[in-house]
Amino acid sequence: MDDGRNRMLGLILHHFLDTVYSRPVTDFKSESKRYEALSSLVGEDAAETFFPGDGGGREYPRGYRLNDAKGVTGALPPRMQNYQAVRRILQSLCEKGVLVRCGSKNARNRVLYLPEESTDGCLALVRTLPPQTGQDGPLCASAYAHMVLDRQLVLDVLRRNGVTVTVSLESPGTGTSYPINSALVGRYLRVYEDQGPFMDFQDRLMRLSDTLSQMDEGEVFLALYPEAREGMVEGGSLPDRTGCKEANLAYLEHVIDVVDSFLGDMQRMEDAAGEDGLSSVPMEDRFSMDPGNRLRRESWASGLHLTDAEREALVSLGSDCVASHYGQLSARGEAVRPAECEEESWYIGRWFADGYPQFVDEEIVLPILALITLSPSARRRFLLEGEEWSRGCDTFVSDSKHVRCPLLTELFRLAAADLLQGRGDIGADIPVRYAASGNVTVEGKGCDSLMSFKLEDGRVLVFYGGHKNRLPGDADDRVLAGISPLVEGMNARVVGRKAGCPALRRLMDGACRFRDFSEERLWRVLCGMAEGHGTEEDS
Repeated sequence: MDDGRNRMLGLILHHFLDTVYSRPVTDFKSESKRYEALSSLVGEDAAETFFPGDGGGREYPRGYRLNDAKGVTGALPPRMQNYQAVRRILQSLCEKGVLVRCGSKNARNRVLYLPEESTDGCLALVRTLPPQTGQDGPLCASAYAHMVLDRQLVLDVLRRNGVTVTVSLESPGTGTSYPINSALVGRYLRVYEDQGPFMDFQDRLMRLSDTLSQMDEGEVFLALYPEAREGMVEGGSLPDRTGCKEANLAYLEHVIDVVDSFLGDMQRMEDAAGEDGLSSVPMEDRFSMDPGNRLRRESWASGLHLTDAEREALVSLGSDCVASHYGQLSARGEAVRPAECEEESWYIGRWFADGYPQFVDEEIVLPILALITLSPSARRRFLLEGEEWSRGCDTFVSDSKHVRCPLLTELFRLAAADLLQGRGDIGADIPVRYAASGNVTVEGKGCDSLMSFKLEDGRVLVFYGGHKNRLPGDADDRVLAGISPLVEGMNARVVGRKAGCPALRRLMDGACRFRDFSEERLWRVLCGMAEGHGTEEDS
């Protein structure tokens, strides 16, 4: 494709990776009136140029850009508004699997196009983007990345390439080592499936409302301004306490309504998805039910989720390995204690029931996700060249202390090289963000680290190992430059504590419409509750 067509493709992809995820207009009626008034003066085609974001509120899904060929054409710069060329590009993107041609039509009886939010759609997009100089960087900086560039994508790619896990577990009783090989099982929940944190928060809000209702005006005021008890006043004077209780109870009811409405949206999407999951819901219905794309993104309040059947299969796998070991001992005529066999079976099975999800999440999936979000080279290698890297890496091997896998080392090398050459995607607002090179301090404790990442839930992912000599923690680029020829085996671990539920925190940010300082104080208390650092008594 020539440069002009590449630029047009880039703008169209920007439209579908970012613009279609923009917040919809809320006042559809007034927007429709403005659109109709302008249409009567300059005509419909010209009016669409001034309303590229919502089409006067008549678009389906309402509030989104005009996602038919004519609407996309109108959103381009005037010199690129070639309807036939845009139409051909849209058709090509549909054939490649990047876009979905929706079954529904908009108010103008035109076909809608929407991005394909799946592993296949993401892989098709990376194949479509030009590979030179890492021009797929906009993928990570886009709103679309929140939907697809996640832990489930990594897990899906590993499964498709036949990757398994071999864990060497040592019995605390006898010291026997049990190497157990397992397929990668489980999945990551979406926000709409993970209602527990929201229901718990709603319950705490209701109890806080009851507590405030039983307090008098002065008690509510002192609860919000504890410094008033000791004469410590901000700015030298206290706000007026008149109406403090009534105003804050009203604000608390507003927050309760926000959470209740969100829970209702979660339940509606869960009902629509049913047992088959979100993949069974047409793309246009997903956008219509979740206009702010808050429900479809991956939930960071939970780790790897196992079904009861998957958990039982893993426990059985561990127990069978122990039984096989003791069966061999018995066959050789050695004395076998049934109680000892049962104890070790319980221990090994317990690790698979409780430790397996955390192990896969923190030592396999998260490290790969961090590297492919930072590095265009690592991203293309992992997503598009699985047939090559899987030949030498079909298993992650763990001795319960370190994970050994050539893939992780290779991806780290690529990420370090991209970072040194200025090709790393730094600063993107994504769930796993590059933080620093060199040693880091987390919660007051120093951590040996070659490269670190900040996670959506507040924890820190650090990469370590791979060097023979201790390197200075403040060396930054020298750290990365020094390890390139020395990397022998890369490991990663997650440190720190979770800071509550990120989706709940975002919901609280959207509820922060307060009129005075006392309501702002209450909002901050509620935010502390949402992050798990406060309780009702703190207020």
